[in-house]
Amino acid sequence: MIRPRLLQDLRAAIDKSNYFVADDFHIDTEDTKDASSILTVRCRCNDSYYLVAIVPLSASNGAWFDISMTVKPGSIADTEVLAVGAWDDVVRSTQSWLARIHEELQAVPVARRLVAEAEELEDLLRKYAALPDEYFTTSEASEMEERLEQIQARMEENLQTQVGDPDLLKPKIAGIRQDVYTLKETLHSLKKHRWAGALLVRVCGWMREAENREVLRSGADVAKTLLLTGSAARRPRRSWPNWLKQQQAASVLEAQV
Repeated sequence: MIRPRLLQDLRAAIDKSNYFVADDFHIDTEDTKDASSILTVRCRCNDSYYLVAIVPLSASNGAWFDISMTVKPGSIADTEVLAVGAWDDVVRSTQSWLARIHEELQAVPVARRLVAEAEELEDLLRKYAALPDEYFTTSEASEMEERLEQIQARMEENLQTQVGDPDLLKPKIAGIRQDVYTLKETLHSLKKHRWAGALLVRVCGWMREAENREVLRSGADVAKTLLLTGSAARRPRRSWPNWLKQQQAASVLEAQV
């Protein structure tokens, strides 16, 4: 079996990791019939993270013990197999593994947010797929350009207030302007449902910026503002252009609200 002192060294290395303590992990050893011992270290907070080392109880070549380690997460792949030759290498590999677990746990909220944003985008794309398979008229395109400019102005004004560093502000504003320019350019070349998809992709991109979320409540809110509702200050909703049939508008709004 593996010496208790070596296991103590391993526990001490975990305690020194700055991320975890040894009791965050279930550490177990099991001797096999082929003169080796299996070390298993499994994360208690997420048992999908584990390390398994098969440690031969005799050296195979001088001081080399031919220890095989399987770790999840790996340095590149989700699961990796390593070959090391001494207990110190096991400890170092364990420390690297701990750092990767810490990175994965930190990434979970970001990954969850990105998944939620992707789901919102897909949901919106499905809902707006009902738009007519036709191009914008000149007057419709002109009105849509005006709405895009209004949202652009709101985001730029907010960014100028929220972002104090000019070096950070400039690329943010440039990105919004490029997005709006692209949307304006494609108003005349894409059919309505295709253009709506291009719009929603960019709206979700805007929503990833915390500063933009100060003025954009959600991707659905922006989409409804652009695609369904007119400017309340200028016109009632019933005067929305007739390219969107009344029953389509009603069904989409009912699903979104």
